[in-house]
Amino acid sequence: MMHCVEFDFREIDNLNDFYQKAILVFKLPKWFGQNLDALLDMLTAGIALPVEVIFSHINEYQLTEFA
Repeated sequence: MMHCVEFDFREIDNLNDFYQKAILVFKLPKWFGQNLDALLDMLTAGIALPVEVIFSHINEYQLTEFA
């Protein structure tokens, strides 16, 4: 069965909020680096797969800020 996680951008105002949510939903270790390279490493080798990731309620500003 595929695990599903949601990032609700009504609750995410900045990159710190995003990484804190990632730590929570993916159960990332305390040493997680809170940057894009570290997240990619964890998503490709550090979490249980398969997983579906949903980005909900993301607005235009957030698309440019978090891209």
